[in-house]
This record gives sequence, structure tokens and C-alpha cells, in this order.
Amino acid sequence: MGGLVLNRWLTCLLTVTALLGCKPAGNERFVPATQLAREALTASLDAWKREKETPELASGAPQIQFADSLRTGRRLNRFAIIGELPIQGGRRFEVELYLDDSERTEKAQYVVLGIDPLWVIRQEDYDMITHWDHPMPKEEVASSEPDVAESAGAESDE
Repeated sequence: MGGLVLNRWLTCLLTVTALLGCKPAGNERFVPATQLAREALTASLDAWKREKETPELASGAPQIQFADSLRTGRRLNRFAIIGELPIQGGRRFEVELYLDDSERTEKAQYVVLGIDPLWVIRQEDYDMITHWDHPMPKEEVASSEPDVAESAGAESDE
């Protein structure tokens, strides 16, 4: 009887120890190290500054995907990475951008996440992606001409 109680106690102890020792492999595995994330951000902003389409790390790996919907048609003169900000599931940095089309600086935040490729995404774009959002097209001005379907429906009512 004592051996049975001891076996149950050992089994419970081993189970609890195993459960406490196991950490779930969640999104943490997709969070790059701070230095690698900073290098990917620097490479992305350098590519924008040099008007290159694809950023690359000096080592060549991992690949980088840069997403910033506001950079289209804008030229970056220089930038300064201010520092890292807290975020869950990635690395986030605040950056001061010096653009050609403006005399003043613009502050932006970029999220860096992934393994290979590393994704460098402007905070606003990241928010749209994570909330299944997208920019809405501008509404067209309604014409003064009646719609063909409306006029056909109006005739059939008579």
C-alpha cells in the first residue's frame, strides 16, 4: 500500500515538474534578437535612402521584407533610430525621419518580426494588417445622370 502511494506521489511530482519545465512555443520564436532587429531596420531605411527596392543585411541572411506604405514617392535624406519601445510579439523602434519633401522631421515607429524573412513594417501598416483593415478608396462623386437600372425600375412601376 505504501509503495502505491509513493508511486502516485512520484508520478504527480514528475508530471508537475514536466509541466512547469515546458514552455509553450508561441510567438516568442518569431521575435528577433534586438541587435538583429535594429540591423534589419537600419538596412531597410538605408535602402529607402539609396532608393533601392530590397534591403539586405551585410551578411546577406536572413532576407528582409520592408513594408511602409507612406514611403512611396517620398525620398529619405537621413534617419535616426531613437530607441526601442515595448510591444508584444516583436520589436518596435521609434525613428526620426528627415524627408526631402518636408523641412521638419517626422517621427515613425517600425515593428520588426519574423525569422527568415525578417519583416520591417511601419506601425500604421502593422496595425492595419493585424486588424484586417485596409485603406478605403475615395468615394466617387455621384453623377447627375440617373443610373440605367434605376430608370428601368422607375418605368416598370408605372
